[in-house]
Amino acid sequence: HAANDIEFVYGLQAVVAFESGGGWQHKLECLTDGEVDLQCPRCDNELLVEIPGDQVVPVISGYLAPGPVEDRLHTLALKHRRWQVAYELRFLFGTTTCPNCAAIFQIPTGMR
Repeated sequence: HAANDIEFVYGLQAVVAFESGGGWQHKLECLTDGEVDLQCPRCDNELLVEIPGDQVVPVISGYLAPGPVEDRLHTLALKHRRWQVAYELRFLFGTTTCPNCAAIFQIPTGMR
C-alpha cells in the first residue's frame, strides 16, 4: 500500500524489524537517502558511499542476495513491482573499495 518507493523502503524496514532482520531493521532506510555510512573493516576509515554509485559493485547478476534476509527483501521488492528498490538493493548487498587502503569489502560488513 506504499504510495512511493520511499514509503515502501520504510515498510520493508518494519517487516525486517518484526522478523528479526538483524542490522537491516536500522540501516535499510539508507536507500531513501541514496547513501550509506560505512566503516572500512581493515583501516577503520569512515566512508559515505552513494547507492548506487561509482565505488559500488552490485551483487553479481543472477545471484539474488547474500543471505536469507537480503533474499526476502529483494523478493518483496520484486513481488510488489518496486523495480528501483530491487535494483538499488543489489548495490546495498554488494561490495565497495576503501579509497584509503584499497580494501574490497561487502557493504553490510562495513555498516555501522
